[in-house]
Amino acid sequence: MLKLNGFIAAIQQAIETASDAVAKENVKILTSYFDEVPMRQSPEENPKNNVKIEPFLNFDPKSNKTQLIPKMVAMTYPRETAKGIVEHQVMVPLISLAPITTLQPTEMTVEIDLEFLERDDDIIVGFPQLKKSMFGGEKTQDNKPNAKLTMKITTTNRPAGISAVIEGYDKVVRAQIPS
Repeated sequence: MLKLNGFIAAIQQAIETASDAVAKENVKILTSYFDEVPMRQSPEENPKNNVKIEPFLNFDPKSNKTQLIPKMVAMTYPRETAKGIVEHQVMVPLISLAPITTLQPTEMTVEIDLEFLERDDDIIVGFPQLKKSMFGGEKTQDNKPNAKLTMKITTTNRPAGISAVIEGYDKVVRAQIPS
C-alpha cells in the first residue's frame, strides 16, 4: 500500500524519466547527421567537407565550444548546356535526404487496477492481489478495485527548429541545381 501522493509522485517521476530519455534519443538521431568540430576549425583542417566555417564573433578559445557541420554527399545532376548534357555536382546534406521523425510523449495510457482506502486521514492506494481458487483459476480478493488510471503515449510533428534547419538546407540544395 502507498500513500496517494507518493503514488502520483512516482508516476510523475516515471513520465519525466521517459520524456528525458526520448529527448536524448531525438538529439542523438539529429546529431548523427552532423560532424562535431571545434568552433575555430577551418575547412582545411576538416577534410570531410568543403564548407566554409565562420567563427562566432565573441569566440573564447578556452570555452572548448564546438559546432555541428552537416555530413555531405556529392551527387551528380544532369545539366543541359550548348554542348549537350553535362554532369553538375551538387553538395547535399544527408539531413536533407533522410526522413527525420521525432518522438514526444504527450499523453500516456496505462490501465492499473487500484483500490483506494482511507487510513488515518490519508488516502492509501492499494493493488488488488490475486489468489488461486481451489480449482487452479485466479480469483481476486474480496476487495474490488474502484479506480483505473489512464495515460497515453503519442508522437507529434517534429519541432519547428528542426524543420527550419532542414528547410534551410533544402533551399541550399535547390540553389545548386541549374534551372
